[in-house]
Amino acid sequence: WLFEGLGREKAEELLQLPDTKVGSFMIRESETRKGLYSLSVRHRQVKHYRIFRLPNNWYYISPRQTFQCLEDLVNHYSEVSDGLCCVLTTPCLAQCTNNNGVRNQEPPVVMRNKNFNWKNIHRLQISNEEPENTLAMDDSCLSYGLRESIASYISLAG
Repeated sequence: WLFEGLGREKAEELLQLPDTKVGSFMIRESETRKGLYSLSVRHRQVKHYRIFRLPNNWYYISPRQTFQCLEDLVNHYSEVSDGLCCVLTTPCLAQCTNNNGVRNQEPPVVMRNKNFNWKNIHRLQISNEEPENTLAMDDSCLSYGLRESIASYISLAG
């Protein structure tokens, strides 16, 4: 869902393709503000939201809700619209060739597990202790960002 080197007009073109549904989205580099991103969402028309970055490198669209990474932002708005035109449903698929600056690769799948239970997570799955006994990074049910956040919190709370 992250597109680099893609302008606003091309984002609108991709999001208005016949196979794209309401809630399809992409995050792209902002054309007007270097270092920032824009969220483009298909609704009745394509809506664009600027994603701001705080000095601590956290992201937000609305200042009342901040996120450590873009993935957390996408996960949040995939559950609730929270001020956006609609809930994010499906990453926009690039249905064009690479000569337009769009990467032809499968976007990550946006998934939320409503049956997730923290009590079922063993502390070794979130810490760096005994790596030979922990799950491989790709096999963990916790994202890398979440594991890093928890590890930072534990080290500070120490």
